Amino acid sequence: MKKILYVDDEKINRKLFSKLMNDYDVEVKLLEDGLTALSVLEEEQFDLIFLDHIMPNMSGMEVLTNVQSMEYSPNTYTPFVALTANPIDNAEELYLDAGFSAYMKKPIEKGSMENIMERFLPGTNKAKVAAPPPEPAKAPETPVADTSSTGGEVLDAKAIEEMFYSTAAAQAPPVDNGPIWIQDSDLIDYEEGIRINGSEEDYFDTLHIFKDMGVTKTMQLQKAYEEMDINNYGMLTHSLKSAAAIIGADKLSHYAEFMEKACNNGDEEAIKVDHDDFMKSYSDVITLLDRHLVDKPKVEFEKIEYEPEGLRKTILLITSKENITTRAIINHLTAGRYSVDKCPPIPDVAAIKVIDAELVIYNMDDYIYSRIDILTFLKEKCVEMGKGLMLVGESNDYEYVKNEMGENYINAWHNLPLEIDVFMKSVNYYFDNYEVMSRLRHRILIVDDDEIYTSTVEHWLGGLYEIAVANSAVDAMSSVDRKKPDLILLDYEMPVTDGPKFLEYIRSDESTANISVIFLTGSQDRESVTRVLELAPNGYLLKSIDKSTLIDRINTFFMTGKVG
Repeated sequence: MKKILYVDDEKINRKLFSKLMNDYDVEVKLLEDGLTALSVLEEEQFDLIFLDHIMPNMSGMEVLTNVQSMEYSPNTYTPFVALTANPIDNAEELYLDAGFSAYMKKPIEKGSMENIMERFLPGTNKAKVAAPPPEPAKAPETPVADTSSTGGEVLDAKAIEEMFYSTAAAQAPPVDNGPIWIQDSDLIDYEEGIRINGSEEDYFDTLHIFKDMGVTKTMQLQKAYEEMDINNYGMLTHSLKSAAAIIGADKLSHYAEFMEKACNNGDEEAIKVDHDDFMKSYSDVITLLDRHLVDKPKVEFEKIEYEPEGLRKTILLITSKENITTRAIINHLTAGRYSVDKCPPIPDVAAIKVIDAELVIYNMDDYIYSRIDILTFLKEKCVEMGKGLMLVGESNDYEYVKNEMGENYINAWHNLPLEIDVFMKSVNYYFDNYEVMSRLRHRILIVDDDEIYTSTVEHWLGGLYEIAVANSAVDAMSSVDRKKPDLILLDYEMPVTDGPKFLEYIRSDESTANISVIFLTGSQDRESVTRVLELAPNGYLLKSIDKSTLIDRINTFFMTGKVG
């Protein structure tokens, strides 16, 4: 998997970049200052590096210069991309002359990112969907992205799903103008914020970040002004300019840009004249967000309350139509206290949603011979991820599907027209016996004294593996005996009995000596990692790892025996 480094002192910019990278099959490391980046670049090789030009302590330009001056660097031939919120007419020429391979304006937009990724890391875009082969005349068409007027833009899985269920893009409802409190204010451009962030959910996450950093940023700006620390004041206004642009606060962004230019020109008088008005503009935006944004809880996930068998009773319904059968299935499953999600028969969309499901139901309500791709996908994924599979279709299609998939991959087949009572008994039977079936799934024990972290990882991995949690080494010892896990994710540092001592306990007992152990460490400095590896675990993972990377590393471990 290709590795990318992104360095930017502004949290909102890092979040936006991380969101954009969800479309790519890459591993991303996010850093917030140039000095740390330089240290990492001395030891770790990347396939692509993004550097913000203006940062405190060490700028992106200085980082690149230092890398170029090294006698040996693992990143000598790595492309560097400069990031700037201050584009000028000859910016590209200046950055290329300095040694950068390309430059991008901030805030980063999806189209610009696609161009950079296609240029330097082609083939990593997960969202590319090949057009299906021509279908028989009587088969309904699968909608595909229209690239005739978009310059080849490829839709992501969510967009494909929305297009699939839409009768025509031209009939789509107008863009929502956002909450009334945003519409009534001229401080924030809602549509611009959505455009930059990609979705309403991500946009409001960014608004929360902007709001939460308001107090700290205000104090820093005021302190820099009172001390007339023009350099620091310029850095802070530069950062605010970019952050305000990302939430659509264009007036504040332009004001921050004006103050930044005054700092660059050493114009103390302009700073003194406009500081109070500038701070009021900033305060107005923060006050608006404080008044209307409901604070998120400190923990943004919920610990899942499992049924006695450890089930969440979640079902993914794959269907191409909203018909009477689909409605009957959803209504009866919901009444039976099952959680139901729905998606079209497109592998790229189903690949995302199947992760959280324990049972997949495919309502084959269209031309089955045009759906070889989804049948192949379900055969592979349901076995790989330990999911149950039920099919609903015409009786004369059963032999065809059985030959394509094999009977062993199908938990149940239900003919159309659907006998809903028989169908529900089949679903109930599946979940009643799921505990036996779940033994086919790998068992993971997470050992960490941080309950928030263990709850997070349990939530991330719960749909893929059978998970047990212990918040101390003492609890873990009894869990090992009872659960007999296939893998232990073990915190390196814990009170009383730490990770290394617990590993010694496991290795000393013949019945547990062969259990695989991967250390979790919050430290990524070389000395800490060396200490971890000296204990000869099966690998180690940084606790800062994101969900998708963690899942990928665990899957890789169970397939190859290596963390990756």
